[in-house]
Amino acid sequence: MVENLAVKNMVKNPQLSQAISDVSWGEITRQLAYKCRWYGRNYIEIDRWFPSSKRCSNCGHIALKDAVKYSTVGLSNLWNTP
Repeated sequence: MVENLAVKNMVKNPQLSQAISDVSWGEITRQLAYKCRWYGRNYIEIDRWFPSSKRCSNCGHIALKDAVKYSTVGLSNLWNTP
C-alpha cells in the first residue's frame, strides 16, 4: 500500500525541497508497482487523505482526532474499547 503524496506541495518548503526533489518519488512508485506485478503482489495506491494512521488494522475503527498523540499501546487500548 502506497500513499499518493502531494510532492508538488512538499517541495514548497525551502528547507526540504532539494532533498525531496532528489528522491524521485515517481520512479520509486513506478518500480514498486513493477516489482509487485512481477512477484504477483497487490499494489494499492491510497489517497493522501485516507485516515490510515488513525484506522485500526484489526477492526477498522477510526480513532479520535488526538489519538495519534498517544503511544501505540494507548492507541490499541483506545481501539479495543467501544
